[in-house]
Amino acid sequence: MIYPGWLYTSIELVRLDERTGNLYVLAGKNLDFEINPTGGYEP
Repeated sequence: MIYPGWLYTSIELVRLDERTGNLYVLAGKNLDFEINPTGGYEP
């Protein structure tokens, strides 16, 4: 566990959008989000 109550999940896909610089992450069956170049994220 990373934090109490958080479980590990496998990362299936990481993709860099070269236009925006965002990283798209797909993890497990129901977790996906984008990380922007400044470090913020969007679920």
